[in-house]
Amino acid sequence: MLRPRSLFLVLLVMALPSVGGATRSRREPPPRRPRGTTPAPGALCTAELTAHPTVGAGGCFIDERVTRSVGLLRYPCAGGPATAAFATATFSGTVTDGVAELQLTTRFHFSDGCDWQSTQRLHGPLASRHLAYTYTEAPVPGQRGCASSCRATADVELR
Repeated sequence: MLRPRSLFLVLLVMALPSVGGATRSRREPPPRRPRGTTPAPGALCTAELTAHPTVGAGGCFIDERVTRSVGLLRYPCAGGPATAAFATATFSGTVTDGVAELQLTTRFHFSDGCDWQSTQRLHGPLASRHLAYTYTEAPVPGQRGCASSCRATADVELR
C-alpha cells in the first residue's frame, strides 16, 4: 500500500498535464476533424505546410517563399477563402470542393538591373496531403537587357 506522501506524488504527476490546460508542442499536428463528419458551420481547418527543396531552377536565383520556414494553411472547413502563411509571405486564394488554389505575387530587383515579378502558386486536392508549388517569373514590362526567366516546382506536405 502506498503511504500518503507517495500517493500524493503519484496523483500530482498524473495531474500535471492538465494543470492550466493541456499544452501542445509546436511540432504536433493541428487537430483534425474525423473522416466522414460534417464540419460545424463556420469551423476553421488548419494544416501545417512543409515544402521540400525546389527543383528546376538550376543556377537561378528565385524569390521563392516556401522552403525557408514551415507554413500554416487556414481555411473554412466547408470551403471558402484560404491563406497559407510562411515566415514573411502570405499566399491567398480559396479551397473549393477540397481543392486548394492559392497564389502569391512578389516583386524584386535583380543584378541585371531589371525589376522582376514572380507568381507563386500552391494548388491541389487537400485529401492527397500534398500540394504542388509552382514558381514562375518575368521582368516587369518595359525593360530591356534582362536575364532569362526561371521556373521551379516543389512538393509541399500537409500535416
